[in-house]
Amino acid sequence: MDFPERLTVKVTDEDIRKGTRWSPHSCPIALAANRTLFESGLREVFIEAGRLTVRVYAEPTVEDEPIHSGLLASYRTTGEASDFMHVFDDSLDAVQPSEFTFERIS
Repeated sequence: MDFPERLTVKVTDEDIRKGTRWSPHSCPIALAANRTLFESGLREVFIEAGRLTVRVYAEPTVEDEPIHSGLLASYRTTGEASDFMHVFDDSLDAVQPSEFTFERIS
Protein backbone atom coordinates (compact mmCIF):
# COMPACT_ATOMS: atom_id res chain seq x y z
CA MET A 1 0.00 0.00 0.00
CA ASP A 2 1.21 3.49 -0.78
CA PHE A 3 0.56 6.12 1.85
CA PRO A 4 0.84 9.84 1.18
CA GLU A 5 3.60 11.93 2.75
CA ARG A 6 0.88 14.31 3.93
CA LEU A 7 -2.53 13.22 5.12
CA THR A 8 -5.19 15.93 5.04
CA VAL A 9 -8.44 15.08 6.81
CA LYS A 10 -11.65 17.07 6.95
CA VAL A 11 -13.60 16.48 10.15
CA THR A 12 -17.30 16.93 9.39
CA ASP A 13 -20.35 17.52 11.57
CA GLU A 14 -21.19 13.85 11.03
CA ASP A 15 -17.75 12.77 12.28
CA ILE A 16 -18.31 14.86 15.40
CA ARG A 17 -21.80 13.42 15.96
CA LYS A 18 -20.64 9.83 15.43
CA GLY A 19 -17.35 10.25 17.29
CA THR A 20 -16.74 8.61 20.64
CA ARG A 21 -14.98 10.50 23.39
CA TRP A 22 -11.74 8.95 24.71
CA SER A 23 -11.62 6.50 21.79
CA PRO A 24 -8.54 6.71 19.57
CA HIS A 25 -10.30 4.43 17.08
CA SER A 26 -13.61 6.26 16.71
CA CYS A 27 -12.92 9.88 17.61
CA PRO A 28 -13.85 12.41 14.90
CA ILE A 29 -10.27 12.63 13.60
CA ALA A 30 -9.96 8.84 13.34
CA LEU A 31 -13.30 8.67 11.50
CA ALA A 32 -12.23 11.43 9.11
CA ALA A 33 -8.82 9.82 8.48
CA ASN A 34 -10.41 6.45 7.82
CA ARG A 35 -12.86 8.02 5.35
CA THR A 36 -10.05 9.93 3.61
CA LEU A 37 -7.93 6.82 3.14
CA PHE A 38 -10.95 4.74 2.08
CA GLU A 39 -11.86 7.32 -0.57
CA SER A 40 -8.28 7.21 -1.87
CA GLY A 41 -8.54 3.44 -2.34
CA LEU A 42 -6.92 2.24 0.90
CA ARG A 43 -9.78 0.17 2.25
CA GLU A 44 -8.14 -2.41 4.51
CA VAL A 45 -6.85 -0.06 7.19
CA PHE A 46 -7.56 0.71 10.83
CA ILE A 47 -6.90 4.18 12.28
CA GLU A 48 -5.69 5.10 15.76
CA ALA A 49 -5.62 8.85 16.42
CA GLY A 50 -3.65 10.03 19.43
CA ARG A 51 -2.44 13.34 20.73
CA LEU A 52 1.06 12.72 19.30
CA THR A 53 0.49 10.52 16.25
CA VAL A 54 -2.14 9.20 13.86
CA ARG A 55 -1.30 5.57 13.12
CA VAL A 56 -2.54 3.40 10.28
CA TYR A 57 -2.67 -0.36 10.93
CA ALA A 58 -3.71 -3.38 8.91
CA GLU A 59 -7.37 -4.03 9.67
CA PRO A 60 -7.55 -7.49 11.29
CA THR A 61 -9.65 -7.67 14.44
CA VAL A 62 -10.50 -10.25 17.06
CA GLU A 63 -14.08 -10.08 18.32
CA ASP A 64 -14.35 -6.50 17.03
CA GLU A 65 -11.29 -5.42 19.01
CA PRO A 66 -8.30 -4.06 17.09
CA ILE A 67 -5.06 -5.98 17.00
CA HIS A 68 -2.17 -3.56 17.44
CA SER A 69 0.16 -5.10 14.92
CA GLY A 70 0.89 -4.47 11.31
CA LEU A 71 1.70 -0.76 11.57
CA LEU A 72 1.56 0.55 8.01
CA ALA A 73 2.16 4.29 8.44
CA SER A 74 2.45 6.92 11.14
CA TYR A 75 1.75 10.66 10.97
CA ARG A 76 2.68 13.43 13.40
CA THR A 77 -0.35 15.03 15.03
CA THR A 78 -0.45 18.82 14.87
CA GLY A 79 -0.96 21.03 17.90
CA GLU A 80 -4.34 22.09 16.53
CA ALA A 81 -5.45 18.47 16.14
CA SER A 82 -4.24 17.62 19.63
CA ASP A 83 -6.19 20.58 21.03
CA PHE A 84 -9.27 19.46 19.07
CA MET A 85 -9.02 15.96 20.62
CA HIS A 86 -8.55 17.39 24.10
CA VAL A 87 -11.62 19.61 23.80
CA PHE A 88 -13.70 16.80 22.27
CA ASP A 89 -12.63 14.28 24.92
CA ASP A 90 -13.09 16.58 27.88
CA SER A 91 -16.25 18.29 26.60
CA LEU A 92 -14.78 21.65 27.56
CA ASP A 93 -16.35 23.33 24.53
CA ALA A 94 -18.14 22.21 21.41
CA VAL A 95 -15.77 21.39 18.56
CA GLN A 96 -16.42 22.55 15.03
CA PRO A 97 -15.74 20.90 11.68
CA SER A 98 -12.05 21.34 10.94
CA GLU A 99 -9.31 20.38 8.52
CA PHE A 100 -5.94 19.01 9.61
CA THR A 101 -2.83 18.06 7.66
CA PHE A 102 -0.45 15.52 9.16
CA GLU A 103 3.14 14.83 8.03
CA ARG A 104 4.21 11.21 7.63
CA ILE A 105 6.97 10.12 10.01
CA SER A 106 7.14 6.40 9.14
